[in-house]
Amino acid sequence: ESISRDKDLTKRLLSACGVPVPEGREVNSPQDAWEAARDIGLPVVVKPSDGNHGRGVFTDLGTQQEVESAFDLARQETGHVMVERFVRGDEHRVLVVGGKLVAAIRGDTATITGDGCSTVAELVARQINSDPRRGESEDFPLEPVRLVPGASALLELDRQGLTPESVPKAGRQILVLRHGNMAFDVTDETHPQIAAACALAARIVGLDVAGIDLVAEDISQPLEAQGGAIVEVNAGPSLLMHLRPAVGKPRPVGPAIVDHLFSAWDDGRIPLVGITGSRETTLIARLVGWLFGLSGLHVGLACREIGRAHV
Repeated sequence: ESISRDKDLTKRLLSACGVPVPEGREVNSPQDAWEAARDIGLPVVVKPSDGNHGRGVFTDLGTQQEVESAFDLARQETGHVMVERFVRGDEHRVLVVGGKLVAAIRGDTATITGDGCSTVAELVARQINSDPRRGESEDFPLEPVRLVPGASALLELDRQGLTPESVPKAGRQILVLRHGNMAFDVTDETHPQIAAACALAARIVGLDVAGIDLVAEDISQPLEAQGGAIVEVNAGPSLLMHLRPAVGKPRPVGPAIVDHLFSAWDDGRIPLVGITGSRETTLIARLVGWLFGLSGLHVGLACREIGRAHV
């Protein structure tokens, strides 16, 4: 779990094992971020080094002003910031359980259309946040779009010369969010090589249950063939997006996790052996524990000899 929170370490481990990842490095200032962007090659992504849920992630940045502004916003999330190569395509989340892909979902952009009289904030409220699938709690598959200081939506608007108070002309299409709208189930479309790469990524980090974030233009094709890459490995993946996708078939991710943790013959019960009497109870307890241990069982022992008690 600690490895997965360190995005830079995770990328280096994956790259060493042949998993495609975007080039990048940690940066410590807006100027360093711009220097890294030029070294990597524009456009780039700026994001927190140990963030989650897509907060503070800014993509497809192509100017010095965009990179430096994104650095300041990303640093507010965790204090550590990365710059890496921008990978073209759609964001995907793949759930790996016990070395197997059990669910995959594709993200979508969030856009509004101007009507010539409403502000951007009003259009967001009416055209995006009014969607019944959006809400503040975990019961909703999609989050509301927030136009608050530090939000990635504000940077997207600024890149288009807009603010929440702007009134776009009728018919104008405006991009509000590039990522975060995990909505479309694509489990059945996922290419076997992508599934294998995600399972390998989870194994490298050491997770039995992992959410693998990848970017690809077509998840039905191998990553290398389309320049796709795995961008993050998450130890605490959201399950709700797979249970309640906005579009597509729900996936039984809960049973997959339980089946992996408990074998078919395991009923979850823990046998207990109690020894009573007034003579040699400690010796008998230790012998019984030793015999069970010889059979390959994990034994917890408690007896009078506290200093010698063991698990």
